[in-house]
Amino acid sequence: MWVPGRWSAGVLERAEKWALRGALRFYPIPRLLFAPKPEIVALLGARTGKPCLLMSHSVDTEAFGPQFRDGQPRPFHDRLCGPPDAGAERAPARAARPGLARAGKRGFMIVGEGGERLWLEQQMPQAELTGVLTRRALSRAFANMDLFVFPSETDTFGLAVLEALGSRVPAVVTASGGPKYSVQHGRTGFVADNFDEFVAYAERFLHDRKLAAGMGASGHEHARATNWEQIFEDVHRTYERCFLAPDEVAQGVFDAHEPEFGALNRLG
Repeated sequence: MWVPGRWSAGVLERAEKWALRGALRFYPIPRLLFAPKPEIVALLGARTGKPCLLMSHSVDTEAFGPQFRDGQPRPFHDRLCGPPDAGAERAPARAARPGLARAGKRGFMIVGEGGERLWLEQQMPQAELTGVLTRRALSRAFANMDLFVFPSETDTFGLAVLEALGSRVPAVVTASGGPKYSVQHGRTGFVADNFDEFVAYAERFLHDRKLAAGMGASGHEHARATNWEQIFEDVHRTYERCFLAPDEVAQGVFDAHEPEFGALNRLG
């Protein structure tokens, strides 16, 4: 359905509001809730009155890692991973103009499919648009990048960012949405508050390869520090406690910040 531009924001806002209201009708059913980022934890806790715990994420470092890098000399590559849809995903094209273009020989790789692919092809003739990649091809694509730029402002968590960090690739993300929780600002990448800052951070990597290498190493170390096995063990222990002490859960005194639940509360 086509909606005039001047009305679209209001229509989307109302649709989001009513969709949330409908979804929240189901959340009071369970005794205990999990959510992937602090904003959702706070929202569900406030709107349902139920205990809601933060559940962190991990990345399979055997599937994503520097071991898949080709090792052949090549120009510095930025990478946007995800469907080339409207909105924030147009940022690489804008960034490739006067600001980042000054960096000289370099290239963009854009992975995924979406409605803005044709626009990106027209605006970024020097970029490589791979379409959808899976398994080993995706692992190689991550490992062969020097910088992962992820301008999405709507992504719920940003697992692709963790996959980049696991591949020893630093990341630049926005301060909106979930990806900011996967990046340790100034250590494994940068979190930008606005578009100009986003471009400036990317330029820093383009001019300082040691910075990219250092943050890439820190990101790889960070990605290896958390594993799915530990996270799921904590989830199972949480379920066990929920069943063994239902009164505590019902009264909202369930404390997931105790040491035994460390992996649950560790973002990224």
